[in-house]
Amino acid sequence: IRDEMKDIATMPEVFEEEELARFFAACSSWEHLVFSVFLESGFRMQEVMYLTWDDVKDRELCVTPKTVARHGFNFLPKTREARSVPVSTDLIARLRVWQGQQQAGKCRGSLLVFPNQRGKRSGQPHGSLLNICKAVGTRAGLKPEDCWLHKFRSTMATRWLRRTDLVTAQRLLGHKDIASTQRYLAPVQNANLSEQADAMATHPQP
Repeated sequence: IRDEMKDIATMPEVFEEEELARFFAACSSWEHLVFSVFLESGFRMQEVMYLTWDDVKDRELCVTPKTVARHGFNFLPKTREARSVPVSTDLIARLRVWQGQQQAGKCRGSLLVFPNQRGKRSGQPHGSLLNICKAVGTRAGLKPEDCWLHKFRSTMATRWLRRTDLVTAQRLLGHKDIASTQRYLAPVQNANLSEQADAMATHPQP
């Protein structure tokens, strides 16, 4: 499965900013929320599927194996270790609005942030997020084969590595092996390097 099995020797594919803008512009409000969670958290597919309201904090989203196990879900995070990821206040605010809407609808009482909303399976995780991702991509004029859930994680990993250190990015991504994190060290564009060279000039001539 492309979303779960990645060769750490290959260069990860990421969304360009223009592609992200087109993708999110084609989303419904619910889709925009779901894929904002994927992007800002850098969570794996099942980490989003099994995200519980207990793990939505004031400024961060958490992966806590004990919480998931306590609720009886048949899922264990890949590293089996808890971690938390800071996200925007806007995302948290939109999640709280969705929580209120969810609790007022047929999925009221659900422990999951994104439960299946159909019939008797409303207490189970939503299993069609990849298909929805491809459908949104098609509406946005992108190739469906270029839209998959792990690509949001790759995009955020690259952003983190351009703004923080390798060890911090490793912790945020939940990697046990730092080599898994290093593969996201995508080259910085030459234009960015030029800007950085100007910024690092220590003694420009007056």
